[in-house]
Amino acid sequence: DKRTHPYYVDARPMVVEEARVGETLQVDLTVNGKSLAVAGPHHVNLYELNDETDAFVFQGGIVADEGERIVSFSLSDDGKLLAIGRTSDDSGGSSVEIYDFRPGSQ
Repeated sequence: DKRTHPYYVDARPMVVEEARVGETLQVDLTVNGKSLAVAGPHHVNLYELNDETDAFVFQGGIVADEGERIVSFSLSDDGKLLAIGRTSDDSGGSSVEIYDFRPGSQ
């Protein structure tokens, strides 16, 4: 019984995002657990934990261009910088981009 396992935590799950059929989602959570990045092959979405509602709220996202795939991503410890690695199926080229979600940076 998993409930008697010493590492079992009885926490209710929060569904933030669901994958499309055939897609695999990857996630990165900041050290303090306040920011969450969810990535599929064609998007990365950023969520911030609302302390009052205890729910993750969508902050913004990046969508890959036609013929591109997102192959890697990383979220900074404070959840304000998001690095994304893209590759193009057409040209075979790839790029790394940094997105800044700090207030006033847009």
